[in-house]
Amino acid sequence: MMYKKYLPLIIQKTLLFFSIMIFVSIFQTIFGSENSLVGVSTAILVLIFMDRNLLVHPIRNLFLMLTVNLTFGIVSYIIPLYPFIGLFINFSILFVLAYFLSYELRKPLVMMVGLHYTFLLTTPIPLDGLPLRLLALISGPFIILAVQWFSNKNKLQKSSQSFFLDISTAFHDILHNDTQNTQLNFQATLPLFGQIKQITYNSFRSTHFPNDYQQSIITIISQLEYASQLLTKKRAHVTPEIAHTFSKQLTILLTNTHDEHHTDLNMYMTQSNVSLIKQLTAILESIATALSVYHSSDPSAKGAQMTQEWKSATLMRKTLKLRNIRVRYALRLALLVSFTMFITAIFELSYGRWILYTVFAITQPYSEYVIERSKKRAIGTLIGSAILLFIFSFIHNDTIILFIMLVIGYLQSYITDYRNIVMFVTVSAVASSALAAADPNAVIFTRILFIAIGIVFALIANMFILKTSYSDEIEKLELLQYDIEHYAGAQLFKYSAKTTISYLYSLSPLIEYRIQSVPRSHITPRFELYSNQLRLFQQLTSSIENHPNLLKKIQTIFIDTPDNQTQVEQLSYLRATTRTATEFYLVSISLQIIKNAQITHEYYSFT
Repeated sequence: MMYKKYLPLIIQKTLLFFSIMIFVSIFQTIFGSENSLVGVSTAILVLIFMDRNLLVHPIRNLFLMLTVNLTFGIVSYIIPLYPFIGLFINFSILFVLAYFLSYELRKPLVMMVGLHYTFLLTTPIPLDGLPLRLLALISGPFIILAVQWFSNKNKLQKSSQSFFLDISTAFHDILHNDTQNTQLNFQATLPLFGQIKQITYNSFRSTHFPNDYQQSIITIISQLEYASQLLTKKRAHVTPEIAHTFSKQLTILLTNTHDEHHTDLNMYMTQSNVSLIKQLTAILESIATALSVYHSSDPSAKGAQMTQEWKSATLMRKTLKLRNIRVRYALRLALLVSFTMFITAIFELSYGRWILYTVFAITQPYSEYVIERSKKRAIGTLIGSAILLFIFSFIHNDTIILFIMLVIGYLQSYITDYRNIVMFVTVSAVASSALAAADPNAVIFTRILFIAIGIVFALIANMFILKTSYSDEIEKLELLQYDIEHYAGAQLFKYSAKTTISYLYSLSPLIEYRIQSVPRSHITPRFELYSNQLRLFQQLTSSIENHPNLLKKIQTIFIDTPDNQTQVEQLSYLRATTRTATEFYLVSISLQIIKNAQITHEYYSFT
C-alpha cells in the first residue's frame, strides 16, 4: 500500500530528473561546455515559472525575459574586466531584481533569477565566446515559453475542472468518514483552495478585472470555503442525513452529473438547525448559478478594463508592493552581494563563487530567518563535507564517485529541509571540483572556509544593514489587510463592486503566502478574520445583485446607520423576516461582515 501511495511521486521525480539531465546535455552540445550552467539555470527557471501563467501576456513576457538575459550576458562579460565599474553595475542589477521579484516575497524566484545572474558572473568567457553565450541566453526565454505553451495553455480551465472533482471528493470523504460528525476537519481542503485561487489570480490580465468565467470560479471557491467553515462551526447540527444529502448534491453539481434521486435538504429541517439548512441550501443554489455562468461564458474573454485611477491610486501600488520591506531587503541584498562579488574578483579567489552563493542564499527579508538559515547551511555543509572526506578516503575510482554524485543528485529532488538540501548540494558540487584537484581534501576544507566566510558576511549585514524582523512584517501585513478590507467595504455597493471585490478576493493567496513565511507563534487572530471578511464580501456581491429590493435594504442599513450595534439589531430583524433561503443567507453574511468590522475596529483601537 505504501509503495502504491508513493509510486506516482517516484515516477514523476525520476522522469523530471532524467529530463533535466537530457536537456542540459543537449544544451551543452549545442552551446558548448562553457555555457552548461546557462542550461542548468534555464531548466530551473522553467520549473520556477511553472506556477505562473506567462501566456497571459506572452509577447510582453518574452520581450522582458530576452531583455533581462541579454543584459545579464553583456554585463557579465564587462564586469570581470572592470571590477570597480562592476561594483556599481552589480548593485543596480541586484537591487532591481530583488525589489521587483520580491513583489510576493517568493524567495525561490528571487533566488533562482539571482543565481542565474551569478552563474554567468562566475563563469566568464573571452570575447570570441560572447556571441555563443548570447545565443544560449536568447534561447532560454523561448524554451520557457514553449514549455508554458504545453503546460499552461488553458490551465485555468483544466485546473478548475480538476478542482471541482477533487473538492467534491474531499467533501464527500470528510462528511461520510466522520459518521458521528464530531470533528468535520476541513483542513485537508486548504491546499486545494490555495492552488486554484493562485491559478485563477495568475490567469488575470494585469489591465483588466476578472471576466465572467473567472468570476464564476471565484464565486464557487468562496461558497465552498464558507460551506466548510459553516459545517465545522455547526457540526453539532450536521446529522448523517444532512451530511449525505449535501455531499451528494454538491457532487452532482460540481461533476456535472445527473441524478434524479437526490433529496432536498429542507426535509431534514428542525427548529434547531433552521439557520444551517437555509445557508447550505443557499450555498448550493449560488454554486449552481455560478456553474451555469462557468459553462456558458468564454474563458478567453477580456474582463472590464481597469481605470487609471484603480491602477495608480489603489492597493496595487499603495499597499501590495509593501515598499518599506521590499526596499530594505533589496538594498541589503544588493549591497552585500555586489560587495562579495567585488572582493572575490579583486583577490581572484578560485572558489570565490561559494562565498557568493552562500551570501545570496542566506540573505532573507527577515532577521530571524537569516539566523535560522545560517545555522542550517553551516550544519549541512559540515555533514556534506564529512561524507565527502569518507568517500575520498575509501573510494579511489572516479567512475564510482561519479555514479554516487548521480545518485545524490537524484535523491536531492526528494529533499525539502534546507539543511539537508545544503548537505546534498555540498556533496555533488564539491565532488566534481575535487575530482579534478590534486588534493581533494584541500578543496573540501576550502569549501568549509568559504561557506563560513559567506555566513559571517550575511550575519554582519543582517545585524547592521536595514534590519527587518518578523514583527515588522506582521505589522505591515495587518495594515495591508486593514486597508484591503476598508477598500472592499467602500466598493461594496458600487456599480462595479462584483468585479472589483472578485479581484480583491483573488489577491488573498499573495497575503496567505506571506503569512506562511512567518512562524505560527507570531500570527494573530486578525489574519483569519481578514480572509473570512474578504470571502464574505465576495459571497455577498456575487449574489446580492439578483435581489434588488434586499440590496436596497442592506445598503440603507450599512450606509445610513453609523452605529454598529444598531446595524446588528436591524440586520437581525431583517434576517428574521426573510422569505427565502438565499435572502436569509445574504442577510446572515451582511450581519457577519458588520460583526467582523466591529472586531477589526476594536483590535486596531486597542493596538
